[in-house]
Amino acid sequence: MSPAPECRSRLVGEQSEEKKGIAGAILRRTASQDKTDARQDELFERCLSTGEDTIRFQGVKMSAKWVREHLSYTSDDYAGMLKAFGKPILAVTGTADLSADYSSLDSIKGVPAVTCYAPEGVNHILREIDDDNSVMKVKKQYLRLSARPIHPGTKETMVGWLSQFSGRCRGPVMRRV
Repeated sequence: MSPAPECRSRLVGEQSEEKKGIAGAILRRTASQDKTDARQDELFERCLSTGEDTIRFQGVKMSAKWVREHLSYTSDDYAGMLKAFGKPILAVTGTADLSADYSSLDSIKGVPAVTCYAPEGVNHILREIDDDNSVMKVKKQYLRLSARPIHPGTKETMVGWLSQFSGRCRGPVMRRV
């Protein structure tokens, strides 16, 4: 399994085990680690076995092409591409990101021209979390937090990183975020 879906699958399994009461019992029956992994494997197999750009999986239209392309690379492949690219890159993944495991930044820390930043308590949309950060409620969290400005430390890091290139760019480097 690739790192991002593996991370989400692990979180669903962990959080379904922690949920209390009737909701927890129902969740454990439908979203146990084994069932989540099996659904993920079935999705990957369906995407890999078709040449179509999209599929319907459990009633949801999904980009099979994107999944195939995403699964065709390993972390080592990505690190190699970044090294070959050779241009400055700022890689940001918050420690509260439910879509990507921030520890994946470790695999690219040694790549020349790559700067890694993992802000504490920041999610996938670069906002500081203010709740239990449940994978079960992530859509509501994103909707609620998207009205807020990005995490101040993340903004400072991005502006500082971009400012080193200000003499090489025409026009504004960054709009107000």
